[in-house]
Amino acid sequence: MEFNQEEKKKIEKMIVDSSIDALEAGRIKEYDLSVIADFVLAKIDNIKTTDELRTFLEELAAKWKFFHP
Repeated sequence: MEFNQEEKKKIEKMIVDSSIDALEAGRIKEYDLSVIADFVLAKIDNIKTTDELRTFLEELAAKWKFFHP
């Protein structure tokens, strides 16, 4: 199934919100925000399908546990 721009924006917002929550809770440092952003920006534009999205989110959660559902 195709991954559209509206879904992409929702995922990006969820990633930003979760990152801010983790920062405020002391689970990550400010430095981590730029590392997370670099990871997301390097991958998100290449996602075209929901399977690719699932893989991306699994990678994200493996790197930063606070993204794990």
